[in-house]
Amino acid sequence: MTGDPLLCGVHEAAQEARACTAFDEARRLAAWLGAGRPVTPKGVLRPGDVPDVAQVFGAMAPSRFRSAADLPWLHEPWIMALDCGFVVVEGTVAHTGGALAESVGVPDEAVLGFWWRAFRAKIEAWDDPDNPWSGIPTAPVAALRLLTAEPGGLPVEEFAGRVWDLLRHSHDVVFTPCWELAGGHDQPANMIVELLTRFGVVASTGGKVGLSPLGGWALDQVASLTPPVVTETMTAAEVLAAVERLDEELAWRRAGPWLGARAPITAARELLTVAASASPMHRMVALSLVAGLDDGALPAWREAAELPRVGPAARAFLAREFGEPEPTAQDARWQVVDESVALLAEEGVAGALSDIWDNLPGNDADTKIISVEGTGHPDAGRLIEELRRYAPLAAGRPVPPVYQLKISLMHVRPSVWRRVKVSADTPLGGLHLVIQAAMGWDGDHLHQFTVNRRNFSDPAYELDVMDEWRVDLVGVLPRSGLTASYLYDFGDSWRHTVEVEKIHDAEADVTYPWCVAGKGTRPGEDGGEPELFNIQRINHRLGRVLNRES
Repeated sequence: MTGDPLLCGVHEAAQEARACTAFDEARRLAAWLGAGRPVTPKGVLRPGDVPDVAQVFGAMAPSRFRSAADLPWLHEPWIMALDCGFVVVEGTVAHTGGALAESVGVPDEAVLGFWWRAFRAKIEAWDDPDNPWSGIPTAPVAALRLLTAEPGGLPVEEFAGRVWDLLRHSHDVVFTPCWELAGGHDQPANMIVELLTRFGVVASTGGKVGLSPLGGWALDQVASLTPPVVTETMTAAEVLAAVERLDEELAWRRAGPWLGARAPITAARELLTVAASASPMHRMVALSLVAGLDDGALPAWREAAELPRVGPAARAFLAREFGEPEPTAQDARWQVVDESVALLAEEGVAGALSDIWDNLPGNDADTKIISVEGTGHPDAGRLIEELRRYAPLAAGRPVPPVYQLKISLMHVRPSVWRRVKVSADTPLGGLHLVIQAAMGWDGDHLHQFTVNRRNFSDPAYELDVMDEWRVDLVGVLPRSGLTASYLYDFGDSWRHTVEVEKIHDAEADVTYPWCVAGKGTRPGEDGGEPELFNIQRINHRLGRVLNRES
């Protein structure tokens, strides 16, 4: 046994992941498949096989249901089995995968990866769809954290009772979705306890339930995804670091405890003083927070007007809100450059250069560079480098970079995906057209994008979501590695993931959007024929998308 405590913890957690009910059921389901069973075009078991597999789990198959995917007791182990390679779907047949026989030898990190993917999905199902991973814990996470303060564990009934009290009385837990997931059950707490038990994050011994090593490992993963909690005792710099990546409304909510513990003038002075020497991104956050304070912060604004770097923004605020003298042209240019540097860090090159191009004098890169240099901004060189890179001197507006996206159809085996390249300034409405063309969908159904649990769609649908034509790729997915979800057909629920694989310069003489690779046959739509991957046909359709967007 290794002497490294971290490795010991990972090994112990992986052992518990292997032994947990959810993982065990995935293995049993795979073993039941044997040499093969037929599946539907969506890659799930046919309804006629559900009674047989129900006996494997000791479950009662309902007399009426639409699809095996609608039965959580079956669909959850099915998805886990697919992810682990215990089950392989080839065409219209699912059979036991080679990973089942090798599962004992799967590395600990791989096991935990499979397990975490499934458990994270369960956590997110209880999250606030408008504010995921916000620092306000979901009900299962809050329940798990109760046990961190009880090293000896709690009696099972007491634990369920305390979870119920937490849900009823705490304002610091995401609670609204609980009723929906619990199906109106009087005790959603019991459902949470069952979930935690199934995934092995709690262990029952002698009538008590306690946090398992796997549960501790899971809480570490949650912590890595959750922004730091803002406390009253933090410094202003720590507050800015904690909320730097949040939108304005959420940043204000997260900073609430810190702001509420101070008089407006005190909070404003602390934030604006730090802003004078902070990075442009943190300066923008500080200015936004102080702008939300009442008029008691006015003296701090006037003091900040005399400070370096933050002064131009303070003077502009005083002119706008209190009728004080208008800022100079030099102040205005400084603000544009300062905001553009912040955008460079937050949204990438396209957002930053668009700000420069739209708000500084001149119609060519030469003139823009002179304006940027003239501000004396310490980060001006970074913007000038990007301007020279994306817009040859004396040329027109910078050519935006290109996004390489992998669009994958979820819950379908064998895998179905398309790799396309699109301009960074493509609006989500345009991306919808690209996905339709790349996958070969008919476009006859509703659709919706979800990015960080913010929903976007065509405003004509009147879905009470954001307008997909008013935001572009670089605005919602500013960096490589980020993903969005795309749902097509609210009835059949064809779900896609859109992953930003990389961002690179536009290539000369290449017209975007453009499909460069793909794999897999897209299932039939509305009972129609499946579509084989054909890159020539896809690019022909993408050519029509380009004309339509234009």
